[in-house]
Amino acid sequence: MAVPYALGESTEQDRCVVDSLREAIRLKDSLYSKASVETLAKYNAEFGNDQLQEENHFVSRSRTYIIILNIMLLAVAVVLVLRQRRLIALQKARHLLDTTPDMPILDVAKGCGYDDQSSFTRAFKRFFGVTPSDYLARIFLVLLLFTATMGVEAEPVVSAGKPPTTSSTVVSRKEAMRLYEASGSYYEEQLYDSAVIVGEQALPMLRQLGMTDEVTDELSILAVCTSRQSDYQKALRYAKECNAMDRASGDKEMISSSLNTIGAIYVDAKQPQEGLKYILEALQLAEEINHRARIAMYCGAAAETEFTMNHFDAAQRYIERAIQLEREDGRQMKLRVRLSQKAAILLGMKQYQEALAIFDTIIPYFRREGNRQSLAISLNKVGHTLLSMSREDGCGETEKHRLERQAVPYLREAVNLCHEMGNPYNEMHARDGLYQALWTISPDSARLELERFDLLRDSLYNNDAADLLARYMLWHEDGRV
Repeated sequence: MAVPYALGESTEQDRCVVDSLREAIRLKDSLYSKASVETLAKYNAEFGNDQLQEENHFVSRSRTYIIILNIMLLAVAVVLVLRQRRLIALQKARHLLDTTPDMPILDVAKGCGYDDQSSFTRAFKRFFGVTPSDYLARIFLVLLLFTATMGVEAEPVVSAGKPPTTSSTVVSRKEAMRLYEASGSYYEEQLYDSAVIVGEQALPMLRQLGMTDEVTDELSILAVCTSRQSDYQKALRYAKECNAMDRASGDKEMISSSLNTIGAIYVDAKQPQEGLKYILEALQLAEEINHRARIAMYCGAAAETEFTMNHFDAAQRYIERAIQLEREDGRQMKLRVRLSQKAAILLGMKQYQEALAIFDTIIPYFRREGNRQSLAISLNKVGHTLLSMSREDGCGETEKHRLERQAVPYLREAVNLCHEMGNPYNEMHARDGLYQALWTISPDSARLELERFDLLRDSLYNNDAADLLARYMLWHEDGRV
């Protein structure tokens, strides 16, 4: 298979990695040689030539070992550089498909360093889970949806004090609403990739039309969906803009909603302390207007956040209050979601049997009602719980293998659901568990899952999402954004 970017076209980052590794090896060799000379001199003085010959043999063998380690280190460096180039090439390919969907796939492949389309297709599918053609099909569906409305006669929208726009730039209310409603439908179906593609088409049109309510709603949808995609910087930008518009309206219910969304994004981005501040402010506003459904929701969010910081007592207090409110008000779906949050807290406290008993009652409900997000998370939790139980002290080999086999179907279904929804973080977590569960059952299948896990992990963390979020916070606080 062709490798993206020839070795001769190494980037500055690649060269820095290799140079650093070479320098480390050179220093290690230098120190080793110095230590060897000192050791030989010492033994020559104390023991004479016979002992020196034996020591010299030992040093010779040790040096051979060091050389082997150096070769292995260089091999690892080469693998890392090639993997990084492959990731950059495939991310470039996806960008080209997004921005120029009419560009032939072969041209995209060659533009990213692949010699033939088949090699590019295999690599793209291995990384993104779909072929380039299937990926393009999603974009063409959006374009089809957009162009289908272009034939509808619509009155031009003209901003105050501005001349009428030309026919090519006229935006009709029906076009904007069609895209806006499609984005909401994709969101409700938990198809986050599609919701983002359509929503980002709808947002500028809604702005141009001055449809304030729809703009804030679209911003909220995009904030949640991009957070599910693990693009926390973009999610935070959408959520904070939505919150600013909610504050301008003075609607406490909507202000609390966008505050909770901001808090959830911070928690997902591994900044729970920052997230908790927003969630507690949202809870305070919900208390002021006595909105019981939102109080329950924000108590659940606060419970999850406290749990991530290992504050189990506080987490239990919040989740018990949320469960009580959902049960009293008869919100059956929300009640199951709160129970799943309680089960997660119990898992953190190693109360495995009680947690599994809860999951046994709520998983069939989520599956029956089509709540794929909660179903995927619950399946993931059960699979990892069974793996944790298999590693407990006193667990025999037979029981360990039984628990690992039991974990496999839960984790496999979680992987498939997360992949379908475009939720890479939870998919990565599920694949990690699946690899561990399969290792003693089917090593070949386990290696395949490990490779997929590595690709997902690299795609998430090579983007430095958490670092970008931290920088965004700094820029925002300094007034630079």
